Amino acid sequence: MDATRFGEAGLLGLRGRLGARAAAWLAARTPLDERTLRALVGGYLFLSRSRRMAQMLARLRRL
Repeated sequence: MDATRFGEAGLLGLRGRLGARAAAWLAARTPLDERTLRALVGGYLFLSRSRRMAQMLARLRRL
């Protein structure tokens, strides 16, 4: 699995629509293409959700 597909996997539902709009906006203002930016935004969202899930599980474990 390449990094682009990993990042695009993080773009689902509302976050996907907002990520696609943000990527289009950034693509118009930077030298990066829209697909790369979508992958970056999606990767960030995927990692941040994973981190929050890990933190929640750690808090539950302490109970």
